[in-house]
Amino acid sequence: MLKENGLTERDLRVINLDTAAAQTALASKGIDAVFLDYSLFKLQRQGLAKIMYASRDGGTQLTRQAHLLVLDDFETAHADGRAEVRDRRGARRAMAI
Repeated sequence: MLKENGLTERDLRVINLDTAAAQTALASKGIDAVFLDYSLFKLQRQGLAKIMYASRDGGTQLTRQAHLLVLDDFETAHADGRAEVRDRRGARRAMAI
């Protein structure tokens, strides 16, 4: 992603922040940029940040890995590791395996 945008690792000073700290630092101009998730849309709507790159525009080589975390009761009820995951509207979103 850096190379495609004319940058190298030497152009960056990388620091590790949790989501809340990253949002606060970006909104207060304490940092220049952040790699973060959908929570940046809130700052964008407030006029506090501009999204310069969205992963949906970068092709499949830059996709994120995701996890499905469940409570013990859910795991017990689905001991075989198979359960459909649905969104609030009831549409099927994934099959956990």
